[in-house]
Amino acid sequence: MPMNYHKKTTAGVRNRILWAGLIPLVLCALFVLPAGATDIETTPRYTFVGNVNFVGTGGSLRTRPNAGWWADPCRITTTSTEALSGIPAGATIRAAYLYWARSGNAADNQVSLNGNTVNADRPFDETFVNGGTTYRFFSGMADVTSIVNTTRNGNYTFGGLTISAGNPWCGVQAVVGGWALVVIYEDASEKERVINIYDGFQYFRDSDIVLTPSNFVVSSASGIDGKIGHISWEGDPTLTGANEYLRVNGTTLTDASNSATDQYNSTFSHLGTLVSSPTYGVDFDIYDISSLLSEGDSSLSSVYSAAGDLVILSAEIISVTCQAADLSISKTHSGGFVSGGTGDFTITVTNSGPNSETGTVTVTDVLPAGLTYSSFSGTGWAVDTSGAPTIVFTYDCSASPLPPGNSLPALTLTVNVGAAAVPNVSNTASVDSDTTFDPDTSDNSDTDTVTVSAAAPDLLVMKTVTTFSDPTGGANPKAIPGAVMIYTIQVTNQGAGPVDADSINITDAIPANTKLFVGDLGDGPIVFLDGSAYGGTDSGLDPYDYIALDNDTDDLGFSSDNGATFTYHPTPDGDDCDENVTDILVNPKGPMDGAASGNTPSFQVRFRVQVE
Repeated sequence: MPMNYHKKTTAGVRNRILWAGLIPLVLCALFVLPAGATDIETTPRYTFVGNVNFVGTGGSLRTRPNAGWWADPCRITTTSTEALSGIPAGATIRAAYLYWARSGNAADNQVSLNGNTVNADRPFDETFVNGGTTYRFFSGMADVTSIVNTTRNGNYTFGGLTISAGNPWCGVQAVVGGWALVVIYEDASEKERVINIYDGFQYFRDSDIVLTPSNFVVSSASGIDGKIGHISWEGDPTLTGANEYLRVNGTTLTDASNSATDQYNSTFSHLGTLVSSPTYGVDFDIYDISSLLSEGDSSLSSVYSAAGDLVILSAEIISVTCQAADLSISKTHSGGFVSGGTGDFTITVTNSGPNSETGTVTVTDVLPAGLTYSSFSGTGWAVDTSGAPTIVFTYDCSASPLPPGNSLPALTLTVNVGAAAVPNVSNTASVDSDTTFDPDTSDNSDTDTVTVSAAAPDLLVMKTVTTFSDPTGGANPKAIPGAVMIYTIQVTNQGAGPVDADSINITDAIPANTKLFVGDLGDGPIVFLDGSAYGGTDSGLDPYDYIALDNDTDDLGFSSDNGATFTYHPTPDGDDCDENVTDILVNPKGPMDGAASGNTPSFQVRFRVQVE
């Protein structure tokens, strides 16, 4: 079955983690026929990158084989001690994982290793039914890095596992009880590799499990070196056949400890050399697959097949030489974003290693609704906006590779902010390389969410006065008693944001020694002129509503108490004026537009006074 991948990053020396795989757990079930087995969904586990390698050990709690004069497949013990070797002096233990499995009707999620209590970080179970009889099996996995850091090479004693060794398991030679320890270490003497660990708990019998592990690109820079390891429980060397195999890229794996027809044969071996023996019902075999890999391979095929055995696949370890550079991206913004203005995003690409980035780095930013491309800056970066709203930036590292621990020059993206971005907008940028393998894509994108304010208005008010006429009737009227003066109040919105509907109120005091003209000039005593009437830009407003001087519901108000109230009803005198009016109020209708494309909406109100 195909494998699903999911990555995450844990603390440590660039400890990249990939969950997904399986470890083979083989059950010798001579007389059991499968009936409706339930697969356990595979879950991504771990990935390690750098000068890394892995070793392992483990053992069985069964003490007798399935066949021969000493046969007793149901005989068990309480502890198992086996040696671990192969960790170089001074090497860093990147991680160590303990797996165990048992037959029984309940999980046992607490065991011991070298006297330390170990609790399962992730439990598994599988059920096999034959002729109405149910056979249940349980497994656990735990991180035991701290224990291995203390012991390193040496003996490991496993115990505390409760095993059901009676029927129904005993009657069909399906008693399971054992453990396996996988250790990943880092040392400068090792080649640069990617190690992927996959785990789960899924059985197969008279069938195949086909996996397609990836998350690597094979490199031959230091010579191709590849290994595959698998762990299996209750493998029986007496059950053999042409369909009892492990194949990688179509080739059946064999070595001095494992034949082409007896893959699950109760052996712990490393490249053909036995590591632990006897290990009844437990297999942990590591094979050299270098000859089956080619430069640039980004996946391989592994096929687990069992004939008469019931096999539970529980983990797979893949190690290949690979030059990797873990690129990550961060995206931030500066300042506040306002509709109608511009905003800046800062994008930073960092290489966390372990190798230098030598190819072309591509940053892709798909601008969301409300944002459009304006400009960019960043030394060495190039931009392609032809696919807008998808904006593509590239940086060529071929002439000057980006070393581990360093970042490319910061990239600043300036965007136009539209009304659709209000009240907030999320923008995501992603990074990749056309050359160097990136083992951890979980940090290859970053999203920045920005609060966007509606554009604010910015009102400018200007008041001017002209002398319209005086009693002398001359060509240049003067502001003498009896003269008529025209006051003009112009309101201009210089801001990008509109003014809310009906919210503009213009109040003005009538100058001293004058009286307001309150006669009807066509639409009332106050004249409203939109911008186009005097060569400007229309404001979007509607003229104020005027009904009558004594109406309190229209949009024109008068005050006789210096603006304290606007409920005074003017009475025209012989000059159509009222000297008791001290202040006026005008409330145009509707919203006023915001500035756009260099235009500034405006309007005017005009009123007349007579000098006394």
